[in-house]
Amino acid sequence: MEKAALEEVWRILQESAYEQRQVFLMRLEGMSFRDIGLALGKTENWARVTYFRIKSKILQEMEGEI
Repeated sequence: MEKAALEEVWRILQESAYEQRQVFLMRLEGMSFRDIGLALGKTENWARVTYFRIKSKILQEMEGEI
């Protein structure tokens, strides 16, 4: 990824809820949804839904920039 795109992703993450940011970063580190849920005291399904929502938000905002 180019630097400008990475900076935009980071900006979006900073503006997002703390738990969304944590889920996204944990997933980038390679953690499973099960482990993410356990680490945050939530369910695996919650981790999946939260990741999907933040990923969708990032993609939507990035497409708006193009």
